[in-house]
Amino acid sequence: MKKFLRYLPVMLLLFSAALPGMSQVNADDEAARALLKNIDANRARNNPDARPQYTIRLYDRMHIGFSHPEVVLDRRFIRKRFPFAKDYVATSAANGAEYLPSLISEAVAVRQHSSNPLKDSEEIVANRVSGVNPDYNLLSQFTGSVYVRANFYSDFIDALGINFVSPLIADGLQYYSYQIVDTVYTAGRPELLVRFAPRPLVSSPAFEGEMYIDLEDYALRSIHADMSNAVNVNHIRDFILDSSFKRVEDSGWFFDEDKLFADLSLSKNDSSKIVSFHVNRNITYGDPDFVSPLGLKTTDAPATVAPDAGHYDDRYWNSVRPEPLSEVEAGIYPMVDKVQGTNLYKTIYHLIYTLANGYMDIGDVGFGPFYKWISFNNTEGMRPQFGIRSSRDWSHEDRLSAYVAYGTKDKVLKAGTAWEHLFSTQPMRKFIIGAKYDRVQLGTPNDALYSGNFFYSLLGAGTSDRSSLITEYRASYEHEFSPSYTATAKIGMRRYFPSASVPLITPAGEPVKSVATNELHLISRISWSETASRGIYEKTYIRSDYPVFTIDLCGSVPGLRDFDYGYFRPEASMNWKLYTPPLGVSEIYVNAGTLLGQVPYTFLHIHEGNNTYLINKRAFSTMQYFEFASDSWATVFWNHSFGGAFFGKIPLIRKLGLREELTLRSTWGHLSDKNNGDIALLQTGSVQAPLLFPEGMRALGKTPFVEVGAGISNIFRVLRVDCFWRLTHRDENTKNFAVNIGAELKF
Repeated sequence: MKKFLRYLPVMLLLFSAALPGMSQVNADDEAARALLKNIDANRARNNPDARPQYTIRLYDRMHIGFSHPEVVLDRRFIRKRFPFAKDYVATSAANGAEYLPSLISEAVAVRQHSSNPLKDSEEIVANRVSGVNPDYNLLSQFTGSVYVRANFYSDFIDALGINFVSPLIADGLQYYSYQIVDTVYTAGRPELLVRFAPRPLVSSPAFEGEMYIDLEDYALRSIHADMSNAVNVNHIRDFILDSSFKRVEDSGWFFDEDKLFADLSLSKNDSSKIVSFHVNRNITYGDPDFVSPLGLKTTDAPATVAPDAGHYDDRYWNSVRPEPLSEVEAGIYPMVDKVQGTNLYKTIYHLIYTLANGYMDIGDVGFGPFYKWISFNNTEGMRPQFGIRSSRDWSHEDRLSAYVAYGTKDKVLKAGTAWEHLFSTQPMRKFIIGAKYDRVQLGTPNDALYSGNFFYSLLGAGTSDRSSLITEYRASYEHEFSPSYTATAKIGMRRYFPSASVPLITPAGEPVKSVATNELHLISRISWSETASRGIYEKTYIRSDYPVFTIDLCGSVPGLRDFDYGYFRPEASMNWKLYTPPLGVSEIYVNAGTLLGQVPYTFLHIHEGNNTYLINKRAFSTMQYFEFASDSWATVFWNHSFGGAFFGKIPLIRKLGLREELTLRSTWGHLSDKNNGDIALLQTGSVQAPLLFPEGMRALGKTPFVEVGAGISNIFRVLRVDCFWRLTHRDENTKNFAVNIGAELKF
């Protein structure tokens, strides 16, 4: 009787909504509102991730294949080289379309979850990917369930970097129309069959589908959610999530199985001429353990891979699979082995590897990077560059690299070399030593973007004329103490030489041949629950939902060489990608520091200008190179992408998939009299700085520099255009308006 009374209010609303027709119940908003209210009231009890803790063992299986196999296999050169491929064509259970399987992966993982403090961590116990050497398997850390979390009790489902609105969100009526179809019984328990679809002009990515709600606990038993008609999502023609939940011994609910299907393509149109991929993934959960101690640390990475994860045999895999491989799945392993033996596969593999790494490997040697082979600028003219480095076939522990470049205008030969020694990949611990003689652009956030880059040359506005020749000797050691904390020690000796646009002149008018630093850096990088990709030589940070902090304690020792300077320069920065669904995502970067000592302007903080047409999220688009310098500063860069939240509500613009961008950039700076080399001060005879500033450089003064920008991204699914307005430090000689363009590949 008590169980009946618990769901009586909803049943009465359903009964009233069903009249006058009893064959199908069309729920009005009141019935849906009552149902969502009861689901929300029981959310904490039914949501597995709301439990204080659990440990769960799971099995993950994924296979990927080509869509439109009949078109691919009918091509003559494919038939000739892969005659066996037609025997492996399969039909997708998700959408009934044929596809050619090309990869299969399996993983066994153990997930640990804590609610207080909130932490999830997963260890990949065993893993294998068809055709991939287990020692090189970068995909292994992305198997398991960490990156395929489909918990519909969350307000938003993060899938492929897109935040879909969950049909179980408390204010679901703002996003969905609900239709309560029927009451059914499963194992003697009453359940509601509820269909849902996005409301008209909902611009947030949303699903359509149906779900079964247990009426005794108001718990989700199963759901089928299809993204096929979601707006403003790139390269995904279809995305389906099927999730089921089970009652466990304590009468609570827990994950049972997740099934994912994705149809990925460069175009959203179903064209057989465009290469597209099917992704099928199944995750089966074992019985949860709510009692055993976790041993979970807040510094643990979201996913780790056991050292021997890739070295299990067929006997092991046959014992851990919840169900045997299908005939199609079992055939992928031998098929991939056959494909990898062909010359065509090897050619395609090396082409993709070259595009991804920038180097073309031939045996033990790689040539590149290809985007620096030819570039040009006003100072150097045409700049050919030739670079080589050892490949991973030569060594997994040591990498040697070198390059030479020549400017046809400045007629200066530049060169650089480096040696990297890798002690371990996980944790990352490596040593680098190198030297170079080249040009650098002071006052830019990244030398590599501005030095010898072909794409920068094309859109550099012809203004790369503030560069300086330098000699540099450097050594660094990186030590990862935990996935959340990495420390790096660096020693660097740099010498700067003057040029026509970067003169080195004393207040007395005497030229200086060069100035130098002898720096020691102690750098700490602090993050939490951050995803990283670990290659043989590189660790690439991908994502964290929390701020990432970097502290750089830098000091230079004087008296070791001619014209060198001593100072202490502590600096701190914060980088935060803040997700704010359904209104998009913010990228926030904050940097602050100070310099203690008397130095020439080359060692001051030269505020980040941008003289190009390219979008640079770490530079001011309306600020010129060498316009402002400070010895104490604080800078904020904020960009918010609304993801089409507003354009998606305008019928004629909605289909274009455009996205709104808003930017605010500001910097405050202070310049001490002892470091102020402003040429204008010569008239007063009060210049105390070691060197005069180049023409046009000055202090910010009491007013912060501020610029704002508005832009449109996702133009033709790839382009972005931003307009920027300078709000302070304006006059007829400044750049008060700028237009920048860029390319972004996002789902």
